[in-house]
Amino acid sequence: MSMRRSLSAQEQIKGEVRAVKKIQKLESSHYYRELEATALFSHRKYELCFVKSFGWYDNSDSIFITMEYLPEGDLHKYLSTPLPEKEGQHIISQILEGLHFMHDNGFAHRDLKPANILVVYKGPYWWIKIADFGISKRATEGLTALRTLRCTPAFAAPELLGFIQPGDISNDSYTNTVDIWSLSVIAFLILTGETLFKDQRRLGQYVRGSFKFPSDVLITNKVSGQGCEFIRRLMAPKPKDRPGVKECLQHPWLECLIEDVAHETQRTLNISESPPTPPDYSDAEPSASWSTQDQISAYGTHSCTSVLAERATPTFKEAIPSSTSEPAIQMYWKRGRTLKGHSNSVWSLEFSPDGKQIASASSDKTVRLWDLATGTASLALELKYYPPYKFTLAFSPNGKQIAIVHDAKMVQLFDSSTGAASLTLRDHAAWFEALAFSPNGKQIATASADTVQLGDLATGAVCGTLKVNPRWVRFVVFSPNGKLIATVLSDRTVRLWDLATGAVYGTLKAHSRRVSSVAFSPDGKQIASIGGDSKIRLWDSATGAASWTLEVGSDYGNDLAFSPDGRQIVSASKDKTVRLWDSSTGAACGTLKGHSSHVNAVAFSPDGKQIASGSNDKTIQLWDPATAAEAAAEATAVKDLAFSKRLITGLKRFSNRIQ
Repeated sequence: MSMRRSLSAQEQIKGEVRAVKKIQKLESSHYYRELEATALFSHRKYELCFVKSFGWYDNSDSIFITMEYLPEGDLHKYLSTPLPEKEGQHIISQILEGLHFMHDNGFAHRDLKPANILVVYKGPYWWIKIADFGISKRATEGLTALRTLRCTPAFAAPELLGFIQPGDISNDSYTNTVDIWSLSVIAFLILTGETLFKDQRRLGQYVRGSFKFPSDVLITNKVSGQGCEFIRRLMAPKPKDRPGVKECLQHPWLECLIEDVAHETQRTLNISESPPTPPDYSDAEPSASWSTQDQISAYGTHSCTSVLAERATPTFKEAIPSSTSEPAIQMYWKRGRTLKGHSNSVWSLEFSPDGKQIASASSDKTVRLWDLATGTASLALELKYYPPYKFTLAFSPNGKQIAIVHDAKMVQLFDSSTGAASLTLRDHAAWFEALAFSPNGKQIATASADTVQLGDLATGAVCGTLKVNPRWVRFVVFSPNGKLIATVLSDRTVRLWDLATGAVYGTLKAHSRRVSSVAFSPDGKQIASIGGDSKIRLWDSATGAASWTLEVGSDYGNDLAFSPDGRQIVSASKDKTVRLWDSSTGAACGTLKGHSSHVNAVAFSPDGKQIASGSNDKTIQLWDPATAAEAAAEATAVKDLAFSKRLITGLKRFSNRIQ
């Protein structure tokens, strides 16, 4: 949404500020298309990628759409100077995720620019949302409609401005590739602080080949070779030579990006090879109409659903997402308690060693310590930045300290009783990605870029370093006996290290997409890993042999943990579920469906009697895993009974036919 053009008012609703976009009906006869796109991308499935609408009303000449208000403004105002490459990677990957949703549903944005990208959180841990569907087009509208010139020239694809010969453009290439071009110009601006094609004469020269791709400008701004190559590919003059969104997301420059879990349940997109299941409109969570007493008589109020019922094509209905039913039996566990207090997504949680407390980290920039006897937060620690990654919080083995990634380049230890800060670690040159205490509580491992450092908790001195160059470390965990460290790397592998020698003990080629989490079994004999390919793999830690592989659900696997007795594994997924598995066979023991959004973290209590799960719905749920086994047994009995009844009925019918 271009704030200069369309932010006409702010509306105060129940203490919350809303932005209001005004559309002149005379400006365009296609405003229904904007309402259609606004309704679709306000669905909860897309809430982390797009500015959300809450409804609309109209009068004789205007339509007013109410939207969430983002006080940080648009991305444009932050690009007067270049951003660090890693920050640029995060922003670009988030834009691509939003474009994937749009293109997958048959929409091209066609006016992608920094002013239409709004900022939820500023750097270094950016969270952005795409706005303004005012000139978005459906692919089904045809080539002529898609060539309509209502874009911003500095970011517009050359074919929109008439620089490409008609013979070089097809209907297929013309639609979505205009957004890919715009993204390339935005990426160049993010990384250099320069708008490359402010002058259309330069654009014409670039298309004709007399002005070459300015790799030197990117290199001067310390952009890597992969980054230069990525932008060059997106900035191909001919539409047919530009990659699609999926190919962009799989480019090594983004594939090696350390995934920022706080950016959408891990913000990495789970690209599905199959189209979404067609749902009913009731699940689409369309923008609801809104009004005031003064407006009721003056304006006609509308639900976006009603407009879509009149105007939407079958293509639109098929595009609305919904959660799909699972083939496995769904069981609802006994819910013990819901812990509420965070004002944003919960990304990390851990039980205290005595099982009396839970520590949780959230995007609201706080770490809270919960008393499980009362269900209240006994302590809240404010962070400079919200936790950028899942594994940035840990209890010490004796429970007396909590280690937290306090800002981008500092790990802080706090007293778990008083909240008083104690030891501070700042030895890494790059950002901290993960941390873990050694089982004896004498050391802490911290991961940053291509390095894992071991810190002495008595002195704060570095007592060991593991170099994993050129890969990036995303997660680190000690084996129960403290002799091994497992690291999750950006190349989708899990690497084991012998701490006595500092040598690589073994490498597990784990998953076809990024590895989200790993855990040692309590006896240290097995390692479980979960990843973006929706799979859990179990490995023999001594030999590296795979024991079994299983599907964790319909979406990205986020986290897992062993039960204290090692018999079960609990997993968390983007499909809003928590699942329980038999660690010896991989058989499903139960499915929790209680969260209303992606589940980011799970943990077993030390006695194994509770499971905690943290979600984008801002809550922590506590569950009794024993009821899952009971439900599984009951479900099996019911299924067997149903089979018996069908068998008896069939025999009776067969007998009657014989007689």
